[in-house]
Amino acid sequence: MGSPAKMKKHYDSPRRPWDKERLEEDRTVLKAYGLRRKQELHRAETATRHIRRRARKLFAEGNPEKESVILRKMYDLGLTEKDATLERVLALKMSELLERRLQTIVRKKKLANSLKQARQFITHGHITVAGRKVTSPSHLVSRDDENSIEFAINSALTSNFKYADKTKEHKPSEMPAEKSKESTVVAKAEPSKEEKKNEVAVDKQPKENVEKEEAKASEKPVEKAPVEKEVVGATNSVK
Repeated sequence: MGSPAKMKKHYDSPRRPWDKERLEEDRTVLKAYGLRRKQELHRAETATRHIRRRARKLFAEGNPEKESVILRKMYDLGLTEKDATLERVLALKMSELLERRLQTIVRKKKLANSLKQARQFITHGHITVAGRKVTSPSHLVSRDDENSIEFAINSALTSNFKYADKTKEHKPSEMPAEKSKESTVVAKAEPSKEEKKNEVAVDKQPKENVEKEEAKASEKPVEKAPVEKEVVGATNSVK
């Protein structure tokens, strides 16, 4: 018996973990299904591989009773059709298994606005499946329980959540003609660069200098007395 502190992992690691093409494919799958870490991806890949291996073994044995059992299980999980054969199970893909995750179905049923929000609702205990609270986003939903997914009775989201359809185009509301005329405002001409520089220079000057310049500008120039014609004539006679 092994140590409970060192539990065995339930997935197989890839043989070439640093393959560039594989890393790019994993990144797209993580984004498409809202997976948080690659362990969830490896678990789904391992589960799909285990189902195909089981179907391959039954195909070699040729036991119709065991074949009907695995086909019924695949149908109940929503992975195959009702009249499917073992060849259909052998062609099972990992993406088909990820489509049956609770997180993906909650988003499809419009109980969340995004995959990230769906994961949050599930982990916080806002989602129930067949009246039972499920807090695991990777829970595989059966075909019978798919229609019973809803918000919990004691959840605040039952009355407050609103689905935002992002596919619809936003059309601005048209204003009436009278209000549109009142709302039009004539744009003021912006000051030139020289005017802005003068304003900044005036702001930097001390207040005393500004007051002196204003006082000088307010003073009127002294008018010179007119020269009398008689004085001019006397000067000419003296000469």
